[in-house]
Amino acid sequence: MKQMAFWLVLAALVSALGLWPTKAHDAAELLPAQVLVVDASRGIVTVRADCGGSGSGKNLDEALEDMRAHASGELFLQTADYVILSERAWYLLPQAVICGALRPAARIIRAEGELPQADTALTFLQAHPPELTLTGAYAALLRGEPVQAQTLRQSDGRLSLAG
Repeated sequence: MKQMAFWLVLAALVSALGLWPTKAHDAAELLPAQVLVVDASRGIVTVRADCGGSGSGKNLDEALEDMRAHASGELFLQTADYVILSERAWYLLPQAVICGALRPAARIIRAEGELPQADTALTFLQAHPPELTLTGAYAALLRGEPVQAQTLRQSDGRLSLAG
C-alpha cells in the first residue's frame, strides 16, 4: 500500500511540475509567426502570417484556428509581434484584444488602402515599431475611449507609418 501511495504522489508531482513527456516537434516543422495581417470582406475574416500560413472564418478566432489547422507545420501565434488590421477589419479590434491565441504585448496597427505582404511589413515594422499594444487597446476600450492606433500605408510599394 505504501508503494502505491509513493507512485501516486510521484505521478502527481511530475504532473504538477510539468515534467510529463509531451509531443516532440521537428525543428523544421515549427512556424513562429511574427506578423499577422487581418482583413474582412462580406462577413469572412482572413488572416495571413509572415511564416506563410493563412486562414479564414466567420470571426477572428475561427480564422486563426483555420490557419493553424492548415499550416504546413506547428504554427505558433504567441510569437507574433505585430497584428495589422485592415480598414475593413478594424471592427475586429475588440475580438483581437481578448483573443487568447494572441500575445497581449503584440503591437496593433491599422492599415489603410492596399494591404502589405506580411514579410515586407515585418521588416518595416521592426525598423519603425508602432506604439500601441493589444493590452493598451484593451485598456482604452475598457475606459470607453477611442483606440488611437498608428496607420500603415503603402504607396508606390513603400510603407509608411502615421499617427
